[in-house]
Amino acid sequence: MRLKFLQVQVLQHELSNEFKSYFQILKLIRDKPPLEYQYFLYQSKQSVEHIMYRKYQNLLTNKQTIDVMKVYDFEELFIRFEKYIVNTANNCLNFWKELMDKRLDVNRIHDFGVQISSSYSEVNEIT
Repeated sequence: MRLKFLQVQVLQHELSNEFKSYFQILKLIRDKPPLEYQYFLYQSKQSVEHIMYRKYQNLLTNKQTIDVMKVYDFEELFIRFEKYIVNTANNCLNFWKELMDKRLDVNRIHDFGVQISSSYSEVNEIT
């Protein structure tokens, strides 16, 4: 039991790991420690909660939180970007395959050129 109390102190003060320290305190409280240790646990719990709340307030004031909607919008745009890049690359390959063919079909080459141009413009719209 005494080693667990020492672990709480080390986690809190030496390693600055408030989450693990708080978790350890809650585990110790659940184990119903002797009365002389309960005050220590209460005091440590209050201290850790205060530190965690202060860190949370600092994050809010510094605006260092992650905006989930911006992350979602970025991922959606990135997926669309990758899809358009793949389409453009495939259209370029088909265009060059048609140029390498012995029988040139000007209409197909023109169609591939139009597809490349539209895919390219879609990529530019995203970026």
